[in-house]
Amino acid sequence: MSHPDSGGQDGPSVLRSEQQLRIDRQLVATERVRIRKRIVSETRHLEVTVRREELVIDREPLTEAPVEAVRPAPEPLVVVLYEEVPVVDIRARPYQEATVTVELVTTEQPVSTELQHEHIQVETDRTASDAP
Repeated sequence: MSHPDSGGQDGPSVLRSEQQLRIDRQLVATERVRIRKRIVSETRHLEVTVRREELVIDREPLTEAPVEAVRPAPEPLVVVLYEEVPVVDIRARPYQEATVTVELVTTEQPVSTELQHEHIQVETDRTASDAP
């Protein structure tokens, strides 16, 4: 009787198999990154030169005695004095641009596993009567 896998040869046959190692790669998420910017405040102390007007009165003594009679006091003289004051104007202006990129880094990672395969062992029973 012929076995279907024997290729037409007569006699029994045994199919031997072994495990094969196949390695593939899978992309998995490892972390999530959030990009934030924050505002940092700092106090700046600056010296600003400012000017102001001051009233100066020059008095001169009379060289001759006044001959006039006492006159009524004139209306008060009003003088407006000015001063400079620091004016702070704060404006936000772009000064730096940060670009975020993702780089693909390639490394070697060792993989080890145990493979099994079958051995065919033939055992014979020889009795004393079969011995030559």
